[in-house]
Amino acid sequence: MSLLFAADIGGTNCRFAIVSLKGRYPRIMMRADHKTKKIDLYKKVDAFLGKAAAKGYHATRGGFSVAGPIQDGPHGRRASLTNAKLVVDEALLAARTELDAAIVMNDYEALPHATNALAPKSKKVLRRGKPAKGQRALVGPGTGLGVGIGVYDAQRQWYLPVRSEGCHSDFPLQTVEEFALAAFIREEMDWHADVRITNEDILSGRGLERIYRYLRIKRFLGKQHLPMSLSAAEIAASKTKNPCSKATFKEFERFLGRRCKNIVLDAFATGGLYLAGGVVMKNPEQFGKAFLAELGQHHVPAFKKLLESVPVTVITDEDVGLYGAALGASTGSRP
Repeated sequence: MSLLFAADIGGTNCRFAIVSLKGRYPRIMMRADHKTKKIDLYKKVDAFLGKAAAKGYHATRGGFSVAGPIQDGPHGRRASLTNAKLVVDEALLAARTELDAAIVMNDYEALPHATNALAPKSKKVLRRGKPAKGQRALVGPGTGLGVGIGVYDAQRQWYLPVRSEGCHSDFPLQTVEEFALAAFIREEMDWHADVRITNEDILSGRGLERIYRYLRIKRFLGKQHLPMSLSAAEIAASKTKNPCSKATFKEFERFLGRRCKNIVLDAFATGGLYLAGGVVMKNPEQFGKAFLAELGQHHVPAFKKLLESVPVTVITDEDVGLYGAALGASTGSRP
């Protein structure tokens, strides 16, 4: 049995697993979940490996999917989380844990690996489109925003990742109201007027909260019974009863469609568009016709045809980061 240690480390949660790659799809044999804040990562990893070994699950190779940019150094790679104070370092993992080899990758370097082996129960096909062996695009709003690209390797018959930090590019504002939303965010954050609003500022959990607060003031000011501010989880929970929450998701869906349109064109992603991240995974029913309508908008017929033919898949399995980490460690490939 091919067993690997896998870690999916995000701004909020940190998940460990022993993953079996025997069979068509990855299978989790043992797992543990932690909160990222204040975690003693290396100690927790080593303790988990010890418990796994006691149960007969011996893993000496590990993959770490990390929500942060990757830095290459003389002793390996390291990643600093974007939304938490934590550094994941290959050299320290080798020194402080029982792993013989550890591969640290950005979370959206891991996900292209996972798209090669998604079980039917792990995904929802939003549009079948016209599949091809072209690039794949991945977009995932969660605590932050993830953006990735997968390129098909014909020799391996496998999609390999390409590094991207597209989550931090400027958000494509279009309408007067959208520029007003950007001004609202700058004022809330006490940012200078020249500060650009990025995709992550809007397409993330905190972006969802910002849209809610903006709409609550601009569209629902007279509705005294509606809360002035809600967390992302509260917005999701109240989206059928709170009209401001409902409107928030409608705007978010449209904005996400626009961001996805741009990366599909940037990457020429005829191999498909994959949606991930906690906001989408926990609310898959919110992303449908309006999302596809925004995705397909283009005034040039050839590009409109391309955008309307790209397969669209929603990843619904929250363990996909663990699968990607294990598969990335198995292939040993680095972007």
